[in-house]
Amino acid sequence: MRFNKTIVSVVILTCAAAVFSGPLNPPTGPVQTTGRTQINQQFIAALPYVITQPGSYVLTGNLVMAGVGNGIEITTDNVTIDLAGFSITGVSGNPFSAIFATSPGFGVFRKNIAITNGTVNEWDFAGIELSNASNIRISHIQAYRCGTGLYLAFNNTISQCVFENCFSSGVQAGNVTTMSDCTALFNGGGGFSVGSTSVVSRCTAENNFNTGFQVGEGSVLADCTARSNFQPKGSATGFVTGDRCVATGCVSAGNSGSGFSMVNSCLVSHCTSIGNFNSGFEAFDDFSATNCNASSNSFMGIYFNGGTVTACTADRNGFRGISTFFDRALITNSSANWNGDTGIYLDGPSSVQNCSAVNNAAYGILADVASEGTKVDGCKTTNNLIDGIQTVANCTVQNCTSTQNWINGIDVGDRCTVVNNSCIDNGTIAGGGPGAGIRCTGGGARVDNNHVSGNDTGIDASLPFRNVIIRNTAFGNSPNYNLNVANDIGPIGSAAASTSPWANISF
Repeated sequence: MRFNKTIVSVVILTCAAAVFSGPLNPPTGPVQTTGRTQINQQFIAALPYVITQPGSYVLTGNLVMAGVGNGIEITTDNVTIDLAGFSITGVSGNPFSAIFATSPGFGVFRKNIAITNGTVNEWDFAGIELSNASNIRISHIQAYRCGTGLYLAFNNTISQCVFENCFSSGVQAGNVTTMSDCTALFNGGGGFSVGSTSVVSRCTAENNFNTGFQVGEGSVLADCTARSNFQPKGSATGFVTGDRCVATGCVSAGNSGSGFSMVNSCLVSHCTSIGNFNSGFEAFDDFSATNCNASSNSFMGIYFNGGTVTACTADRNGFRGISTFFDRALITNSSANWNGDTGIYLDGPSSVQNCSAVNNAAYGILADVASEGTKVDGCKTTNNLIDGIQTVANCTVQNCTSTQNWINGIDVGDRCTVVNNSCIDNGTIAGGGPGAGIRCTGGGARVDNNHVSGNDTGIDASLPFRNVIIRNTAFGNSPNYNLNVANDIGPIGSAAASTSPWANISF
């Protein structure tokens, strides 16, 4: 049997219409809801305006405040204000704010306020002041020439905003603030200031007349930039943090203070601090830096009171590259080169492992007065203008290479252990020296199994102290050994003629 395709198609379409369309004869009465809620929006067409009921409010155009007072006052909770791309403009001499939330009472806060999509400018106190409110959402706002761009209490979310030419800070906000993708430029009191337990990400503070970022304890900074913030007295730091803060992927450059100024138990990773007028990183106890770069800063590269520095670079700083004060440190796999004084400076008993200190204007690695017990292991020091490595008493220098330093390769004090090192061409640079591959300035040291070659003096223990000097090899020094008879010295001779297991080889 053959069917007419046209008839079949008409039947199918007719059935489909019967299934998917509404009744052809709808019931009498009002049309019923489809389940979607309509939003009742109130329109703001003039200033001043007082919001007394929860809801959604929308600007109808650019608004200018003619008199004295706040532009928009919020006296209730659960309010959304959409500036709809328009501006709220104040006048000079009006000590109020574009948008302000009133206080509901002592110790009580307004709740759930959102403001978005527009500009607030020329308000002497603040662009948006919600210091009497919490659970705030601010987005896509530009604040220009206000006292403070945003002045907020706690529990805030701020995103994609710009704060420019405000007389005070771009943002002043309390604890538990989350801020992302914001910019602060040319503000008189600094860029951003937020309280404890805050998170600031992908923000930029540039050319502000004070600190770029200031965050309270327990806060996190991620992928932020502080650049060219300054004060005439030189104290505008890129990032200032409280205790237990974390910074990752941040850049601080060209600020008139330090790049990062941190307190106790702070952690930085993959951060760069370059060209700041003070130090790159300065921190107190239990500091941790990993994969960071501190270069071309006017004072220190990394300056901290105890903690760890791992896989960091501190080059071309005006004074020291990596420097500790008063406490223990662990510095590993890091470099400190071309600094104006010492590459790595230790002011407490520390451990320096697998580091390099090259072309510094004083010492490569210096374990100074309070650093007894320091261990320097597997390090490379080259072409430093004084010693490659110098330590005080009770220190260990092992498995290191120290070459072409202007005075001594390794210089140690009382009761030190110097083993398995290679010291070559030290003290021979024109204008430097005289120096030695290894020099002992105290007694009770063990100098064992080192190789010294091409130095002004190979091993120098010429002072009247008693050290043990055994199993070393010396070649091409002038002389190979300069030793006081007070020392306990293994026999000196050629390898072929030596019969003692403690012999020092000279060739």
